[in-house]
Amino acid sequence: MFENGWQRLIVVVALIGLLAVLADAVAALGDENAKSLGHWVDGHWLEIGKTVGAALPAVATYLFGRRAGRKVAKTEAYSSAIGTAEGMATGAQVAAHLRQQARDHNLNVRS
Repeated sequence: MFENGWQRLIVVVALIGLLAVLADAVAALGDENAKSLGHWVDGHWLEIGKTVGAALPAVATYLFGRRAGRKVAKTEAYSSAIGTAEGMATGAQVAAHLRQQARDHNLNVRS
């Protein structure tokens, strides 16, 4: 969804802005409403904690796992290409073999 660091930064800034607006709204509550909100949070603290605890691994996986997955895929691709090149006599044979491997994996390669 978000392909580069700038897009992720914008999302993080937007989320921080949303939290700031929420904090400002809570701070602007009157005394009676603040007490009511406090009682509600106190009564639902476990559910709130479970929700946050369930969301954190998903967020961490999105932010850090995607990059690691791409790195593994690139490493595997280079390893495969090197292994293929070592067994071939010419660059044209290597290229043809790699194109065939890409087609076998339903990949569209441009060259």
